[in-house]
This record gives sequence, C-alpha cells and structure tokens, in this order.
Amino acid sequence: LSGFEGSEEAAGPGYDGGYVKVALRDKEEDDEATRAGVIACIKSLTARFDLSDIAILTRTNDDVALVTEWLLEEGIPVESERTLDISAHFLIKELISFLTFLELPIDDMAFAGFILGEIFETASGLKREEIAQFIFEANTAEAAGGTERGPLYKAFRRAYPELWDRYINVLFKKAGTMPLYEFVVSITNIYGIFEHFASHQAFLMRLLELIKEKEDDCISIGAFLEYLNEAPVKDLFVRVKSSGAVRALTVHQAKGLQFGVTIVPFLSMNPKVGSSDDFGYKRSGRSRGRPYVVRSDGENIQLVYLSKNHIGFSEKLRELYEEEYTKALIDELNTAYVALTRAQYEMYIFVPLKAGTKTNSMRLLLPNDRFEWGKEIAYPERKAKDAAKVLPLSPSRLHDWIPFIKQEFSGGREVMRRESILRGDIIHYILSCVGNLHGADVDAVIEEALKQGTARFRHVDPIKPYESVIRALLNDRRFAFIFYAEKGRVFREKQVVTAGGEMRIIDRVIVTDTTVDIVDYKSSAAPDLAAAYRAQIAEYKSLMGELYPGRDVRGFLLYLDTFTTEEL
Repeated sequence: LSGFEGSEEAAGPGYDGGYVKVALRDKEEDDEATRAGVIACIKSLTARFDLSDIAILTRTNDDVALVTEWLLEEGIPVESERTLDISAHFLIKELISFLTFLELPIDDMAFAGFILGEIFETASGLKREEIAQFIFEANTAEAAGGTERGPLYKAFRRAYPELWDRYINVLFKKAGTMPLYEFVVSITNIYGIFEHFASHQAFLMRLLELIKEKEDDCISIGAFLEYLNEAPVKDLFVRVKSSGAVRALTVHQAKGLQFGVTIVPFLSMNPKVGSSDDFGYKRSGRSRGRPYVVRSDGENIQLVYLSKNHIGFSEKLRELYEEEYTKALIDELNTAYVALTRAQYEMYIFVPLKAGTKTNSMRLLLPNDRFEWGKEIAYPERKAKDAAKVLPLSPSRLHDWIPFIKQEFSGGREVMRRESILRGDIIHYILSCVGNLHGADVDAVIEEALKQGTARFRHVDPIKPYESVIRALLNDRRFAFIFYAEKGRVFREKQVVTAGGEMRIIDRVIVTDTTVDIVDYKSSAAPDLAAAYRAQIAEYKSLMGELYPGRDVRGFLLYLDTFTTEEL
C-alpha cells in the first residue's frame, strides 16, 4: 500500500473537460417525460458524437426493453439484447410461425402469421392487403353458411393453387422427413430469404447455428420449437455489433466498459434486505422474491426471514437486519458508482421521485441547487473513426444438400430389380478395372480385373461366370473404339466437379487430339429412365466440352444386358 500512498486520480490528456447534466422527475410515474428527455438528448448529441458512442444504462432488462422501444419508435438505430434477440426479430418470428404450421397444420394463427409476413409477401408478390382480405373472407364465408370452417391452409390451397404448390406444398410434403437444419436451409433457398433480406442475415445465421448446435437433442421440428420457447436469452443473442447504433444495456453488463456518452434514464437507489432480485428492486415495485437470508454458524445453515416489522421484537433480528441492510446499501452504491463512471466525455442523468414504491434515496446524494457541471463542446476526434467505412457483407448462399443426399440412396425401382442391378454393378466394376487394351495383354488384364472384382464382391460366389461375359464384350469389334484407343488416352471413373461444387463420376472417357468420347455403362435400357439418361449424358458432354474446348464431344450409353450402344 505504501507504493500508492499519496496517489490521486487525474484526468488523462484530452479528458480534462466533460459535461454532466441531471434532470429530476418529480412525478411518481413520469416515463413519458423521461422518454422525451432521452430522445431529445440523443438527437442533440448526434451533432457532436456518433450514435455508437452513446450508451443508455438501466438497472433491469425490462428497462432495456422499454428504452429500446422508445428509440425504435423514433427511428433511432439501437443495439440491445432486445434488438439482437433472434426470437424478437421479425424474420425469425415468421420462420417460427411457418415451422409451427408445418408441425401442426391446423394451427391457423401460425399459418396466417407466416403468409401475412414479409418473407411470403416478398417471394410470392401477393400483397399483404389481399392476404388479409382472403383470411377475412375465409372466416366469414363458412360462418355465414352455417358450416364449420376447415383449416385455413386448405382454403388458401383452393384460392391460390400455384402459390401453394410453389412455395408451401414442396415443404409441406417434406416436413419431418429430413434433418431440421437442411430443411430450414431449403426454406431460405425457396423463399430467397438471404437475397431479399441481406442486411438481416446475422439473425438467420444465428438461427441456423442454434438448430445445428441442438440437433442431437432436438431432432424434430416440435422438439426444437419447444426448446426455443424456453431457451435462455444467451442462446438467442446474436453475437455481432452493428455500426452507428446507440447501445442499451444494464449497468451490470456495462462493468469494465466505457462509452463516449452515457445516459442513465432511471438513476434510483432503494436498498432492500434479502434476495428480491438481481438489482435490489424493480421500478414497478413488484418484487421477484422475499427477504430471506442464509446464515451459517459453521455447523448449521439457517434460512432467516427478515422483515422490518419484526425487528422490534428481537435484538438479534435487528442486528441481522441492520447487517443485511448495510450490505444492500453498499451493493446499491456500487451499482450507482458503475453507472456514473462509464462516460468518457458526457453524462446525462434522469432521477425519478420513486424507486419502486419508496422514495428514491439517490436524490439525497445529489445537490439540490446545481444540475449542470462543465460544458458541451465538440470533440473532433470522435468523428475521425468515421473515415473507415464499414463495408456490408454480401448475402450468404447456403447450399441445399438434400438433392445430393438422395443420390446416395436407392429408390423403390432399384430394390425391385436388385438381382439385375447387382449383375450390372459387377460387370460395371470389372470394366472399371480395364484400361486401354491397345497393345496390352488382354488375357492378363481380364484376369487382374476379375481378381479385383472377386475382392470387391466377396459375397458373390463364384464370380468366375462373369469372365465369359467380359471376354465377349471386350472382343466385340463394335466396342473397339471404347476399349482399344490407338491414339488416345483412356480415363476410368473420371471425377469432375461442376461449377456448383457437385461431384460427377464418368465411367469412361477417351480423349484424342480432336475428339472426346464419353461412355456410361447402364444395366439395361429402361424406357422410364430414358429422359434421365439423356440429361446425364448432356451434362457430361457439357462438362467435357469445358475441359477440352475445340474438340468434338460425343456421348454413348453401353447397355450391359443387351451389349448394345446408343449415342446421345
């Protein structure tokens, strides 16, 4: 301690000025006057400070919500737990309404909440007024006819079949059949949410992060909605900072922070004994608990109820009450100290008459004859940071992986034809082991390919009967251009990545100086798959055309059941 003996606090360079203004509120409930004072204060400060330099400090989260509403109603950008809580964001509310409807289609409120929202209006082009009129008429038409109205979505399906099929039915049929994360990504892609609401993507990304974080415990829409309803605030908070916005936060959250200007709209102090709430009281006077304290003598623990009405009957209770009151008073003073020491340049304080239901003790600590200290001046350095412009991020693009996941699974048709498909798969694999046979020992190549096929299909015994099929295929002169490339290079199972990042594997590609031949093996020439085959070969030709520009690209199908080829 001797090292700091004689030390005293002094302002640093550039901090020797400053301004403090106190405004008393003499009515018990004078929030409107405080609101007007706070708004006027912020508007006057914008001439000398950036909005991000201004912080509003309150005692409770309820007061944070209150001042946030004040600023939003005045069109003043504000950053607080209220504005950064995804559950309070309009886009997230609409998405939750849509998920609620998909989980329970008879929930008319959820369906109406979604189709009346900005997501649906922006994507569909259907104006909110028309939707509102439709809902009104759907409710009154059946009521007038004396019949019980069915679910609202059925009436919408009848009235707007095209919009239903395009924007709702495609998701209605998939609800509950895929992971929730991928499902919500599909919703954002169908409605173009990231493109239409790029400035709000932080809230959308936080929702998706939350779904991903909770996917082990919340595997269904209903489970996630139940979690979201009870989720702690910290889970719902978007961890980003916006530029050019006033900050609204509690005194507790402001510990260790500093701001250019602070506004304290409800500077109050009312020490209370016990654990009524985190900050001693609420301005409304409604306490969250009772004045209980825990006492321990080393061996026993006691829960003691302390009331001012009882201390006159017990000296021990009086001593205990005074001890706890002293602690509460110190806590109140500490909280006031934090609130009054966060400002670097200027501070504006509004002091109400009441703290809860009692007289505000803070007024006893303020002088009665003076309400201003220092003077308002311009601080040029506060605007210097504006030179560094904030560049907005481009909209995120999330890939919908469901179509590619589907490719990994067989459909019903494949199950019904599993024996034929297994035969084709075996021949297909053996052929994938056969390279360019021009100038090669064909017998040795076939033996090696069969050996690899045996190792690959161990459950098929024996695989030797496929040798005659392979030999017949390789010795057929019709297919010489596929297996005997005199002047070209042969690629087996050639992997190609599309512009969209999707992997394609082409069975066989023969490349010469002037041509590119694509060959894809098929188990059979199924008529119902002809269109899919054509589309597949067309895509392969397009990909090879980009890789080998200026060359003649041809595409062939080799049917393994009939030993025929088809050029597409």
